[in-house]
Amino acid sequence: KIIQDLGIKEVNKEQPFLSYLPYNYIFKNSDITDKILIQGVADLIVDTGRERILIDYKTTKAKSKDQLVEKYEVQLNLYKICLQKATNKNIDKVFIYSFWFDELIPL
Repeated sequence: KIIQDLGIKEVNKEQPFLSYLPYNYIFKNSDITDKILIQGVADLIVDTGRERILIDYKTTKAKSKDQLVEKYEVQLNLYKICLQKATNKNIDKVFIYSFWFDELIPL
Protein backbone atom coordinates (compact mmCIF):
# COMPACT_ATOMS: atom_id res chain seq x y z
CA LYS A 1 0.00 0.00 0.00
CA ILE A 2 2.76 2.44 0.91
CA ILE A 3 4.56 1.86 -2.37
CA GLN A 4 1.32 2.39 -4.30
CA ASP A 5 0.87 5.75 -2.60
CA LEU A 6 4.32 6.89 -3.81
CA GLY A 7 3.69 6.24 -7.48
CA ILE A 8 6.01 3.84 -9.25
CA LYS A 9 8.12 3.79 -12.35
CA GLU A 10 10.64 1.22 -11.09
CA VAL A 11 11.19 -0.74 -7.85
CA ASN A 12 14.47 -2.35 -6.81
CA LYS A 13 14.42 -4.63 -3.77
CA GLU A 14 17.35 -5.81 -1.67
CA GLN A 15 20.07 -4.08 -3.69
CA PRO A 16 23.53 -4.96 -2.33
CA PHE A 17 26.26 -2.35 -2.58
CA LEU A 18 29.78 -1.65 -1.45
CA SER A 19 31.78 1.50 -1.64
CA TYR A 20 34.93 3.04 -0.24
CA LEU A 21 34.63 6.39 1.50
CA PRO A 22 37.36 8.43 3.18
CA TYR A 23 37.31 8.09 6.97
CA ASN A 24 37.10 11.88 7.42
CA TYR A 25 34.11 11.97 5.09
CA ILE A 26 32.23 9.84 7.60
CA PHE A 27 33.77 11.17 10.81
CA LYS A 28 33.96 14.91 10.17
CA ASN A 29 36.27 15.78 13.09
CA SER A 30 39.07 13.54 11.82
CA ASP A 31 42.11 14.25 9.65
CA ILE A 32 42.39 10.58 8.64
CA THR A 33 41.86 10.13 4.91
CA ASP A 34 42.23 6.34 4.70
CA LYS A 35 39.26 4.77 2.96
CA ILE A 36 36.72 2.61 4.75
CA LEU A 37 34.66 -0.09 3.04
CA ILE A 38 30.93 0.52 3.46
CA GLN A 39 28.83 -2.51 2.62
CA GLY A 40 25.09 -2.97 2.91
CA VAL A 41 21.80 -3.87 1.33
CA ALA A 42 19.23 -1.27 0.35
CA ASP A 43 15.86 -2.76 1.27
CA LEU A 44 13.89 -0.80 -1.30
CA ILE A 45 14.58 1.88 -3.91
CA VAL A 46 11.51 3.35 -5.58
CA ASP A 47 11.77 5.47 -8.72
CA THR A 48 8.65 7.56 -9.30
CA GLY A 49 9.94 9.11 -12.51
CA ARG A 50 10.43 12.43 -10.70
CA GLU A 51 12.48 11.22 -7.74
CA ARG A 52 14.29 8.20 -6.32
CA ILE A 53 13.39 7.16 -2.79
CA LEU A 54 15.39 4.91 -0.47
CA ILE A 55 13.33 3.00 2.10
CA ASP A 56 14.97 0.96 4.85
CA TYR A 57 12.90 -1.48 6.92
CA LYS A 58 13.36 -1.44 10.69
CA THR A 59 11.81 -3.75 13.27
CA THR A 60 13.36 -1.86 16.19
CA LYS A 61 11.07 -1.02 19.09
CA ALA A 62 11.42 2.66 19.96
CA LYS A 63 9.77 5.12 22.31
CA SER A 64 9.40 7.69 19.55
CA LYS A 65 9.92 8.16 15.83
CA ASP A 66 12.59 10.77 16.59
CA GLN A 67 14.52 8.17 18.58
CA LEU A 68 14.39 5.79 15.61
CA VAL A 69 15.62 8.48 13.22
CA GLU A 70 18.45 9.42 15.59
CA LYS A 71 19.55 5.80 15.84
CA TYR A 72 19.68 5.16 12.08
CA GLU A 73 20.33 8.56 10.49
CA VAL A 74 24.10 8.08 10.05
CA GLN A 75 23.65 4.58 8.59
CA LEU A 76 21.03 5.69 6.09
CA ASN A 77 22.95 8.80 5.03
CA LEU A 78 25.93 6.53 4.30
CA TYR A 79 23.65 4.20 2.33
CA LYS A 80 22.40 7.19 0.33
CA ILE A 81 25.92 8.37 -0.48
CA CYS A 82 27.10 4.88 -1.46
CA LEU A 83 24.05 4.16 -3.62
CA GLN A 84 24.39 7.48 -5.43
CA LYS A 85 28.05 6.74 -6.05
CA ALA A 86 27.34 3.16 -7.25
CA THR A 87 24.45 4.05 -9.57
CA ASN A 88 25.35 7.59 -10.65
CA LYS A 89 21.75 8.49 -9.81
CA ASN A 90 20.55 10.85 -7.13
CA ILE A 91 18.58 9.61 -4.10
CA ASP A 92 16.09 12.40 -3.42
CA LYS A 93 14.43 11.14 -0.25
CA VAL A 94 15.19 8.64 2.49
CA PHE A 95 12.62 6.96 4.72
CA ILE A 96 12.58 4.39 7.47
CA TYR A 97 9.65 2.03 7.31
CA SER A 98 9.04 1.16 10.95
CA PHE A 99 7.20 -2.07 11.61
CA TRP A 100 6.85 -0.95 15.23
CA PHE A 101 4.99 2.23 14.24
CA ASP A 102 3.63 0.75 10.96
CA GLU A 103 4.61 3.93 9.19
CA LEU A 104 7.04 5.60 6.79
CA ILE A 105 9.26 8.02 8.70
CA PRO A 106 11.24 10.63 6.73
CA LEU A 107 14.87 11.36 7.50
